[in-house]
Amino acid sequence: MPRDLEKIRLGQQNYGAPAAQVKSAMGELLRTADFAGLRPDALMCYFDKLIGSGLPRVMHKDLSLQDLQALSPDEVKGAVILLIRDFLRRYRDRLHADGIVANGIYDWEWVEMFTVRLLEASDTPVEPYVQWTTQHSAAGEEDSHALVTGLARQLRMDSKTLWDFHLAMCGVVEEDVLNIAKALPVAASAQASTDVAGMSARGIEPSDQQRPPGRESPLRRLLASLAGVAVAVAIVAGNEYVGSRVFPVPTTLDMHNTAAVNAFIASLPVTALLVVLFG
Repeated sequence: MPRDLEKIRLGQQNYGAPAAQVKSAMGELLRTADFAGLRPDALMCYFDKLIGSGLPRVMHKDLSLQDLQALSPDEVKGAVILLIRDFLRRYRDRLHADGIVANGIYDWEWVEMFTVRLLEASDTPVEPYVQWTTQHSAAGEEDSHALVTGLARQLRMDSKTLWDFHLAMCGVVEEDVLNIAKALPVAASAQASTDVAGMSARGIEPSDQQRPPGRESPLRRLLASLAGVAVAVAIVAGNEYVGSRVFPVPTTLDMHNTAAVNAFIASLPVTALLVVLFG
């Protein structure tokens, strides 16, 4: 089997499948009552950009066949979940309405509850998590860099690469998701989208801060499309006008005579064809 295909197969087997198992378990967990209000958009954005997209590309490029073969699916799941946990801890006060879940767990405690439940739901060994949390105060600030460095070893990756990638994707999620609409919870975000749609229907343009991420005003999109069509029509019309003035069609030419038309086109200089080509 070609080397690249073998790397893809091993990457899917030892990284892709375990990571997908974590994502599936996380999706189920987000639908439970205990975590109602936790923002799935932010969590899934982080997962898709780092774990689902970024890391597989880096691994395929940087890891050898031996590295990919040495990956343990259980270690991969554990590393992925601890990366998610670090993301949750960084933004714990912005990922959940008032930092509280349905059963009264506050602040950082809901992060640990979510992590343990995710470990269980994805059938991931809990020993690495227990070892880390017993060596560091779960309630205090942790050394994220030390955590990610250890996870990089599990994933056979360069520690600086994983650290930089992790920070970059956290920043992307913060900018593209959490900074929108004052980090509203899911229900409030849905209401905000409804409000924006209602404003547009009444002809009122919402401000950029009010509009959900990635959604432009329908009126703005329509005007942009009409402007594009107008420019295209003007270019084509101008091209035809210049061509007809510089290379006029003889008044005696019978446009219904295919042979005559072809002969006239063949007699035109290269310049005429360039005018048509480049407009």
